Amino acid sequence: MRSPAVAGQFYDATARGLKRQIEASYRHGVGPGEVPKEPGRWPEGRPLAYVVPHAGYVFSGPVAAHAFLDMAKRGVPDTVVILGPSHHPIAHPLSVSMEPWQTPLGTAEVDADLAQELAGGPVAHADGDFEQEHSLEVEVPFLQHLRPDARIVPLIMLDQSLGAARLVGERLRRLFEAHPDRSVGVLASTDFTHYKTPEVARAQDAFALEAIRRGSAEELDRQVRGRDISMCGPGPTMALLDAMRVKETHLLRYANSADAKVAPMRDVVAYAAIRVA
Repeated sequence: MRSPAVAGQFYDATARGLKRQIEASYRHGVGPGEVPKEPGRWPEGRPLAYVVPHAGYVFSGPVAAHAFLDMAKRGVPDTVVILGPSHHPIAHPLSVSMEPWQTPLGTAEVDADLAQELAGGPVAHADGDFEQEHSLEVEVPFLQHLRPDARIVPLIMLDQSLGAARLVGERLRRLFEAHPDRSVGVLASTDFTHYKTPEVARAQDAFALEAIRRGSAEELDRQVRGRDISMCGPGPTMALLDAMRVKETHLLRYANSADAKVAPMRDVVAYAAIRVA
């Protein structure tokens, strides 16, 4: 079983405190302003998908709450694939985890059947690659808060090239096509510009957000690389766009760490919650 790596750092280490922290994210002024009520189940036949941030809850939790509230109103899938970037050196360019994930809210079981279908070739099965990483972990308690029995499929990307993203996107498309009878969702975990003034962050991120709005993985790659946008999860985001192949996405909320802390900061990290499908 994977033990939490950032409980007590990125979010509260107790079940009671974590639940309060998640609900405070929903009620925050930057958040959507309401806590989800008894979410239903997402139906089979087509996946739903979001881009979500992954910083400490006091910074990105209110923005993430927009995506999770939107999911709650539409229906929570039985299985959620979580795509995250690696912030640490790991053994493989791409890998999936198949062991259960523990958080203060309980155990999130992995949908081993779907995880095995994503693994193979360039995508390793390597639970050890996930030990230190926060980008996937911070999404799990938000999901457990909505639906404790939802299963996850964690996939981590050290290689965030467009080629790697297309490979992951193709694997996801094949998985969707092979299981029209399954209720599936996908989260791409990323923060946007890091450690710039709010004005610079907003101006830079506008180019990345426009590429995402148009559903273009190729344009996102060009903008991030060409403008040196310090978005930490372009690979997962491009993989999601490649998998879903939508003509347009919907920005639910864009804000930064100063907005969330309700305090002036010279340099901020920016976050977005985006409905992709």
